Amino acid sequence: MNQQPTIEERLEQAKQAMRDALFVLDKNIEDMREHRARIREALVELSEVKA
Repeated sequence: MNQQPTIEERLEQAKQAMRDALFVLDKNIEDMREHRARIREALVELSEVKA
């Protein structure tokens, strides 16, 4: 017989899944900030070349 997980076990799994998703989102936000900073630097360099 296949035992179903208890509500508490399912809640714990859901909480862990949300923690994992938040970790990934935080990492993505950090990466996007770094990309944005690089793009900004490149735009400054391009505007200096143009001037």
